[in-house]
Amino acid sequence: MRFADAVQFIRNEETNISKPGLDRINYCLGLLKHPETEQRIIHVVGTNGKGSTATMITNTLVAAGHHVGTMISPALHGVTDYYRIDGKPITQAQFISAVETFKSALRPVEMNAAAKQDLNPSEFERAVCVGLILFKMENCDFTVLEAGMGGVNDATNVGQGCLTVVTKIALDHTEYLGDTLETIAKEKLSIASPGEPIVMGVNSPIVTETATQWCKENKHELYLASIADDSFFPSDRAMIADYQKINIATAQKAVEVLAAMPDIGGITLDIDDFAMEAGIRSANLPYRFDVRKEDPYLIFDGGHNPDCIDALCKSLQSFSGEQKYYIVTGVLADKDYPAMYEMLQQYAAGFVCITPPNRRALSAQDLSEYLRRFEKPVEIAATYEDAVKRIKDLRRDGIPVLVTGSLYIMPEIIAAWNRAE
Repeated sequence: MRFADAVQFIRNEETNISKPGLDRINYCLGLLKHPETEQRIIHVVGTNGKGSTATMITNTLVAAGHHVGTMISPALHGVTDYYRIDGKPITQAQFISAVETFKSALRPVEMNAAAKQDLNPSEFERAVCVGLILFKMENCDFTVLEAGMGGVNDATNVGQGCLTVVTKIALDHTEYLGDTLETIAKEKLSIASPGEPIVMGVNSPIVTETATQWCKENKHELYLASIADDSFFPSDRAMIADYQKINIATAQKAVEVLAAMPDIGGITLDIDDFAMEAGIRSANLPYRFDVRKEDPYLIFDGGHNPDCIDALCKSLQSFSGEQKYYIVTGVLADKDYPAMYEMLQQYAAGFVCITPPNRRALSAQDLSEYLRRFEKPVEIAATYEDAVKRIKDLRRDGIPVLVTGSLYIMPEIIAAWNRAE
């Protein structure tokens, strides 16, 4: 199988849909003889901070000498971007091998029209299966799975987990998850396997109270993370934003809980302070308050809902005070973008609008019409090449630039930048 064929098997027009429910993923895993049953799964769920927290947990376990497979989403730089082995990207050969195994197992569905209509898995479901195959092939000590947008009905809700980690809960994807923080919290918490301990990150009082009551009723041990005096936040860490302190505290608590377990499927963890600090310091994901250039600044931050933007604004205040940025931005139409830009506009010298490459995108034209209410310059970039040209012109004039709104615009701008070099 060629690499292009393996990519096409995962990502194509037929698979590019959202399908809530676990029927398809469980059927596929059955065809594969359930690779998830042999893995020590750490689930990371929540609204914001999942990828960062999963990466910090992974890097800490790796620093302590363990072999770790990690799946994060969305896959912004191609489908192999879903996966990490010991914190590093997988090879094309590894990806092809796992896809070939899955494709062979899925043959009964591929060859049967009725089965294909009911059981044909989506891109994300296929990606989860490929990840589980890959991590089994690699004989990983731990499998860290970042949930997609959901919880109990998320495709990552497979196997008997050894720990569920819940990051910041906020209002997002309310059409699928519920329209209150309490409902969303319960949806996320319900991914935990029977008897599995749960680590809850720093959250609002109503979320913490909901988690405490839910865990009591459902017989789960709950461990609450906190930003305390004994938390350490290396000043030279790769992810510098203030909002990462919440994710650091959550990852620290998760690793501490794992290390306190007497036995995890035949493994006893020995996590010292050196491994903990090394894991936090080295953890890095692009587009999380990602300072790409200085003098003047060019910052990428994938803040894509009001809670994210609130955290971004606080980080901007800490990082550069009242500094104004020209904001290059695009957003998905189903987000609460009025609340997002109401907060963000105080840091805006002007806006450049771009349409994200996603079927749920708000058009740059519609976004520009909304942003004019803030009585600041608003422009439209017809292409990503146009956006890059404008960024370069602004910085040449000494004006700092912030790229934010949707994670989907970030790799497109970087790719256009690289093409222009």
